[in-house]
Amino acid sequence: MIKQAIHIQKIISSNQINNQGSQVAQQEGINGAKFIVYDITNILEEMSQDDNEKNQSVEIIESKLKDRAKKLSYDQLKKVAEGETKTIDDQEGVIEFSIEVPANKKQAYYIVNESSPENISNSEDIVLLTPVSNEKGEFLTDVWLYPKSEKSEPKEEIKKVVSTGVKKNFFENCWEFFAQLFFDN
Repeated sequence: MIKQAIHIQKIISSNQINNQGSQVAQQEGINGAKFIVYDITNILEEMSQDDNEKNQSVEIIESKLKDRAKKLSYDQLKKVAEGETKTIDDQEGVIEFSIEVPANKKQAYYIVNESSPENISNSEDIVLLTPVSNEKGEFLTDVWLYPKSEKSEPKEEIKKVVSTGVKKNFFENCWEFFAQLFFDN
């Protein structure tokens, strides 16, 4: 069995990070984002029974897995971890969970960003196939994922003042009032 610690660090970025599961130096993370991790290995196994699904690239398999998982309601999926991102070892915006998987059998996990702090967008759902290995084929003990999100500025409330007629100062208004009271008759 291979034990892997999965670290998810929610970041604000528009750039795709191609880290191959390795940790990337100091990213600005977002604390307080809720993530739920589902085991979707059963969907992967169903797909692998289908001859049309065999010998496809990892990217295509992950894309098809994500499409199938999105169509299911969350109560049809097997939840394996959930929590909020927080500061861990001086890294903001991290949630961690551990898995044990056989070296010769792929497992699939569907990672959903359930909610985020105000003015921060939810990240796109992620499909993770494990065990994760580096370019040399060596299994990683720590796997880092960086779901991206965007920050929006809070909307300012605009108050509109409507004025009617010609602007007059207080004394002009008082003079007009008294003039109408005493002289308009």
